[in-house]
Amino acid sequence: MIAKKIIAGTLTIASSFLLVACGSKTAAKPTTQDDAKKSLTALTKDVSELYASTKYEMPAVKLSNAKIATATKQYAKTYKLRGDLSKAKKHTLKVAKKRIATAKAMLAVNTEINTALGDKQVIDAKYNDADLQKAVADLKRDAPKFVKSLDASLKTISSEEAAIKRSMPRSYKD
Repeated sequence: MIAKKIIAGTLTIASSFLLVACGSKTAAKPTTQDDAKKSLTALTKDVSELYASTKYEMPAVKLSNAKIATATKQYAKTYKLRGDLSKAKKHTLKVAKKRIATAKAMLAVNTEINTALGDKQVIDAKYNDADLQKAVADLKRDAPKFVKSLDASLKTISSEEAAIKRSMPRSYKD
């Protein structure tokens, strides 16, 4: 009988050690809600790097396609976790998407202006600024300060294009 008690006690102690050893190795896994919050925080940081200030009015000095791609990738990652976000955080996600699109449009307009004017600030004879004017018009609502900063360049492009068209013979205007 004493032998049975010793064996039972030994088994109890051994199983306790086993449970304690296994219990210390397992750590609590973060929930998907925590992942969603972290992802949204990273997205907010990536989006803020696309702009010069927290007012989101002007593009960052070093705005690039790579930075936009990083923010877009983070948006996609966060979008997958949107089910675990509160209503306010879902709104933040929606605003981030719009800000990424606006930054992308700003970069495209800046690139087009730099291409049109080049280093010499003179446009090519066959240049047509219709696409540029449409892109700028689309940006007026979302980035009015940015559009206003482009006024001088846009006027230069429009006036040079008009002057070139007036001076060209009819055969080149088509």
